[in-house]
Amino acid sequence: MQESLQALKRVLIDRYVLWHHSTVSKVREGELDGSSVRTLVFVGNEGRHGLGDRLRGMLFAYLAAVFSNRLLLIHWQDPFPLSTVLVNSVHSNYTYDASLFPSRTKEEGGEEDKVYVKKATLMEMHLFTGIHRMLVLECEPRPSLDDVFKAMRKFPRLQTSIAMKKILPLRRRPHPNQFFPLIFKALLRPSAALRKMMAEIIDKHNRFAPSRLWKQGPLKRIDTGKPFISVHARLGYGVAEYIKRFKSQMSGRTMESVAECMAQIAMRLAKRENVTHPPRFYLATDTEQFRLMFKTALMRMDRQAKVMYGTWVMKHVKEMQGHTTDDLRLFRYTFMDLYIMSKGEAILRSNSGFPNLAVWMGGIPSQMGFNINDCPLVLQGA
Repeated sequence: MQESLQALKRVLIDRYVLWHHSTVSKVREGELDGSSVRTLVFVGNEGRHGLGDRLRGMLFAYLAAVFSNRLLLIHWQDPFPLSTVLVNSVHSNYTYDASLFPSRTKEEGGEEDKVYVKKATLMEMHLFTGIHRMLVLECEPRPSLDDVFKAMRKFPRLQTSIAMKKILPLRRRPHPNQFFPLIFKALLRPSAALRKMMAEIIDKHNRFAPSRLWKQGPLKRIDTGKPFISVHARLGYGVAEYIKRFKSQMSGRTMESVAECMAQIAMRLAKRENVTHPPRFYLATDTEQFRLMFKTALMRMDRQAKVMYGTWVMKHVKEMQGHTTDDLRLFRYTFMDLYIMSKGEAILRSNSGFPNLAVWMGGIPSQMGFNINDCPLVLQGA
């Protein structure tokens, strides 16, 4: 498996990163005219999308850029610049700079050399290999490792397809949870501000660090350095919005019964992954009162159960205002939630792109989805 993963990394990541770095350097040094470079600009500013959808869209943009041999550039300013939490990797600069890579509009004369793409898959490679010099991709598409191999077969003459064929057949195809973290690492790394926040609670082993800062810090203190199960409860600031979001019929269910349902599933997941004696959980939720309900439900099953969570309350990025200090802090804490969830042994996830992203970031091998409509069966012991 590791041999196959490294072979795929050499073709889809190492090769592209070197070319990207060389091209950007030539443009910056004036050796190459940026207006002549074929680019794919990923825009992460779409207000109706959440953080998970935006970052997954960015991964798709990367794969599309690799196959179409375009220079990937990232333009993300809403609700805050991406650089407030994530900065370029040490290998290259993916930040979109209009002064280096200008586009021509109809008002400036001639044909416009920029086109917008909202929905696409790698099976629609004609959208990316067309004649337009600049493609602007919004964050709707989602990446798929299966589509990578399908694109290789469907478009055999592309440079990336030819390079992939040279390493085939792979002994065993890598799992997406193994491959996508490598793309994250090649693209971005935590900003200095985010690293400072992490340093307060996470030690060098990527576990929760014992510190005198705990009481004032952002996390509730529990036993440190031990495995835990990540739990994501996207309730939408309360059950009423949850019903609207997921079109669920509560049929008399309350937030307490939802907490009981999730706690039972989480406990089963902990037993399956042998995270016991005592079972430990990290809860990420956007509904503050759900925390105590979830913890209480767990402790009814095991008095030794440990639950940790942030002292902050998650807020959807589309609800954030880009000019407030409080929202900037919450924006960074949202990435903390994402990072900590990615360190779990397994994850119980609600219907949201956010926990899926944590799975990919941490390469979590085991996950379980939560559907509120399954709760009656769960509570009956099914």
